[in-house]
Amino acid sequence: RNVSRLLVFTSDDTFHTAGDGKLGGIFMPSDGHCHLDSDGLYRRSPEFDYPSVGQVAQALSAANIQPIFAVTSATLPVYQELSKLIPKSAVGLLSEDSSNVVQL
Repeated sequence: RNVSRLLVFTSDDTFHTAGDGKLGGIFMPSDGHCHLDSDGLYRRSPEFDYPSVGQVAQALSAANIQPIFAVTSATLPVYQELSKLIPKSAVGLLSEDSSNVVQL
């Protein structure tokens, strides 16, 4: 069955990507796998760096997920550039109090 899913990602800050973990002493690249434990918590963050934008784009595409980045004005340009690298993604301006999230 060909199903598309929407993921609404809200933030008032920029995102992390591959290489950012080095600042915290994490040098092992992301292996692209999900490492949630039985409680649904990610406990391997001290081991793996953040995924690359390409890894995120590939995972979203493989799962037929279309992300909508609902972000505040301070980070809008950053997510507009990110959206160019992730197929079928969109960016919307989120009000400072998030009151317009449903309209996005």
